[in-house]
Amino acid sequence: DVVLVGGMAKNNGFVISLQKNIEMEVVVPDDSDYIGAIGAAEVALSGIFE
Repeated sequence: DVVLVGGMAKNNGFVISLQKNIEMEVVVPDDSDYIGAIGAAEVALSGIFE
């Protein structure tokens, strides 16, 4: 499976087209808008840049 996050994940036409082109299921999480921000916050809190 492929997990799609970000703004394009909310575009049903894009999701359907992507599924057809890659011949795989595309999963769109309910909180797909925020996953990038959550990941960035986790990296910042991990101290990786210290």
